[in-house]
Amino acid sequence: MSKISNTPIGKTDGAPRALVQSGTRQEILKSLKLQGERSAATLGEEMSVTPMAVRLHLYELEAEGLVAARSTPEGRGRPVKYWSLTPEAAKIFPDAHQGLAVEMIKSVEEL
Repeated sequence: MSKISNTPIGKTDGAPRALVQSGTRQEILKSLKLQGERSAATLGEEMSVTPMAVRLHLYELEAEGLVAARSTPEGRGRPVKYWSLTPEAAKIFPDAHQGLAVEMIKSVEEL
């Protein structure tokens, strides 16, 4: 049985400290970015890991301010938590809009 490492992950490019080393965390964040709000069970199925393994990563990402959860009652038992990215997580994903805008301004100036 594998264990999740407790070693701190360093910052890069002003982004939150997550993601540099953990492939599972990257997959979780990428899935939430592309697919939107998801449950730990759904994320676990996508990545072929247990929902609990995903939850451990989600709790750490939540502590870092990258994801947030909302609970929704669905039938009997505990409510299901649906996880989504926070605005803080936007720093992790590249944004090409600024570069595109600069290129357009340069092209207009040249014309």
